Amino acid sequence: MLRELAVAGAAFVAGIAITLLYIEVERPQPAPQATQPLGEHNHLAQETRAKVMQDKPIKKNLARIFQYKMLGAQLAYLESIAGPAVHVNTDGTRDYEVDGCEVLVRSDGVSVVALRLFLNKECTFDPGRFYENRGNSSLSLPTANSTTFGIFASRFGSPAQRGYPGIKFLTPCGLCGNSQIPWVYLYAQEGHAENWLEWLVGADSNSQPTLNATDRLMKTMIAREGRAYEFDTKFNCDMKYDKLAVEVLKNVKVAFMEIGHNIKPTDVMDCPN
Repeated sequence: MLRELAVAGAAFVAGIAITLLYIEVERPQPAPQATQPLGEHNHLAQETRAKVMQDKPIKKNLARIFQYKMLGAQLAYLESIAGPAVHVNTDGTRDYEVDGCEVLVRSDGVSVVALRLFLNKECTFDPGRFYENRGNSSLSLPTANSTTFGIFASRFGSPAQRGYPGIKFLTPCGLCGNSQIPWVYLYAQEGHAENWLEWLVGADSNSQPTLNATDRLMKTMIAREGRAYEFDTKFNCDMKYDKLAVEVLKNVKVAFMEIGHNIKPTDVMDCPN
């Protein structure tokens, strides 16, 4: 009798196990998750990070300072936003640290004459704010830290098109050697309707793209004009090579942008009358 009960019990347990196995086999299985190659995933992540950086909002105090109404404002008003100057330089310019960014201000001792911001991924402004309520909003540039020499030049066009001084290439020396790391600039001036507003952008030759571009430009000048033309920086006083300068520098990002009046760079010698 006990043996018969044991056999019956074993058969019952085996039946339950078979039933559970059948249920597990028949249960719908979740679809396999699509996998992504590691390299592609990293590439997409980099693109996402880059877009986040690009879309970062302009910092609050920079936005308050870099606009048209700040030109001509009293220094006391600017310093109510920027705080006191970190340095007052021998040429009268003032250095400020605003939202962790380097700002240079030109003044006449009382009022703001020009504003410069040194640019990076965190430090930028909207140049279009210098046209707000002035009927020329279509003349705006992209955000300052997205601007290249080529974009800047295309914004202002050529002097022949505009009928008054337009884009001008400037640098304190050509093939400077190791004596200094020169800046290269593009300077532009607006017309009467924009109150002769001046713009200056620059990049230093410490970066390889800038160095390669200026080296090509200067060697072309020397081949066509002779060594004295480059050595005496005569290119700063005529417009013969401005178009070529824009061409070779077109993909170089500007390192600073300045707007205002009387902003021609002080390290470039005046041209003879």
